[in-house]
Amino acid sequence: MIIGVPKEIKEQEQRVGLLPSAAKQLTRGSHSVLVEKNAGIGSGYPDEEYANAGAEIVDQAKEVFARADMIVKVKEPLEAEFPLLRKGQILFTYLHLAASKPLTEALLKSGVTAVAYETIQVDHRLPLLEPMSEIAGRMSVVMGANFLAKYNGGSGVLLGGVPGVLPGKVVVLGGGSSGINAARMAQGLGADVTILEVDLERMRFLDITLHTAHTLYSNEAHLLELLPAVDLLIGAVLVPGARAPKLIGRGLERWTGFSDLPRPLVVFIGVTEVLGAAGLVLPMATGIVPWLTPLAAVGVGIIVLMATGFHLRADERVNALETGLWASIAAVIAIGRWDLVPTHTHAPAGVLVLALALLVPAVIINLVVLFRRPVNSG
Repeated sequence: MIIGVPKEIKEQEQRVGLLPSAAKQLTRGSHSVLVEKNAGIGSGYPDEEYANAGAEIVDQAKEVFARADMIVKVKEPLEAEFPLLRKGQILFTYLHLAASKPLTEALLKSGVTAVAYETIQVDHRLPLLEPMSEIAGRMSVVMGANFLAKYNGGSGVLLGGVPGVLPGKVVVLGGGSSGINAARMAQGLGADVTILEVDLERMRFLDITLHTAHTLYSNEAHLLELLPAVDLLIGAVLVPGARAPKLIGRGLERWTGFSDLPRPLVVFIGVTEVLGAAGLVLPMATGIVPWLTPLAAVGVGIIVLMATGFHLRADERVNALETGLWASIAAVIAIGRWDLVPTHTHAPAGVLVLALALLVPAVIINLVVLFRRPVNSG
């Protein structure tokens, strides 16, 4: 068999699909190995080592793909590599197809036989994914501790604490290969570690293995109870062959919401919403300046639509339906009573200016909060 090893072209990917030692074993077994020029340089393996192992160094990826019966990579093919795949060829790499429909369609169109490292199981284990999970788990704590630093916009919490100061709190979602390695690293730093898991036997194993870490059955109630005091939250839940499950919504209460804004802005938004609601109800109830009703309905509708956006981003469909209905009601009122807005008489200019001065900044602030990146995500 001719085995091809192209250079990885994904941004910041320095790994190589086959080491010189593995190439030597294959060539000893009467296989041919083609390695693209400088494919292993990012991992510290120059072309000379592959040549000494019996591999053939090829200048271009196109030749590797054209000649090889099997392509061995690290990451999934990118769009530039799609045309190079062909029917009858074997592709051996990490694919993560659940996260990329275009890649799935390209593989089907090419006719290639694609084998994903992350889905190969031996005795109910994932031997080709476990090493990556171990690395990811350990690196998550290193990166999380870095992003907790003030100069990175973090809270300034030192996970290990110091004498007289409590250690930081770390919560790990999932006690598999990635989760246990994250917990070990956090525990080694001296952090207060809690692991959420659903498998009782796994929790018993974690309790014996990680003496100072706490285990807790994983459910939404426990998670929401822990979140307010957490300094570093690490997601380590795996569903083989599928997207990583979304365990935490990104709504106002659990994402980056109004609590991250300066206090005066929070008060400003609250006042605006109260005035909008008052402007919607009082004119109809009292008969005073009735033309405020449709204008207030527009303002309330816009602000409620912002809330709908938060709920949709957090996959909170029931809440989104509720706020969407309120927005629809506001729209009906605005359209149905728009005749109250005077056209031939002059509405008090000061009132209109005040309404716009309150409404426009409130909308802008809501948009900023809605699309703002999460903080301290670690």
